[in-house]
Amino acid sequence: MARKQRSQKYVDSAVQGFLARRIITHWFVFFLASTVSIVALEFFMGDPNRSIGGHLAAAISQHAFFFLLMVGLVPSFVYDTIKVSHRFSGPMLRFRTELRKLADGQEVQQLSFRDNDFWKELSADFNRLSEKLKSQSDQTTSTP
Repeated sequence: MARKQRSQKYVDSAVQGFLARRIITHWFVFFLASTVSIVALEFFMGDPNRSIGGHLAAAISQHAFFFLLMVGLVPSFVYDTIKVSHRFSGPMLRFRTELRKLADGQEVQQLSFRDNDFWKELSADFNRLSEKLKSQSDQTTSTP
């Protein structure tokens, strides 16, 4: 059964926050390595009479578009990471909620995840388990 798209993308701060911080860290390391490589290439292949500051200024002026592009991509990377991670953190959040209800003896809803979510088979397994527990509970309450 297809369900509508989620309106909220950031639902599990522990998981999605970790992934966002991780992608920012990876981006920063890549950006730093790229910058060092560009400056090193300018230093070793540029004018040997130029000062280190001159090499740095030349590298920045020649590759300013690259630097701006890299900085501009960060929000897109983080947003996409959160959006994709929602495909597994959203279902896990719903699963945990219903599992807690089940453990507390409360009535649970049938789980059905969206078409593009991960772990769709988990909802079927949970539904089977909750039905079995419900039928066992009904049998023990109906027998005198």
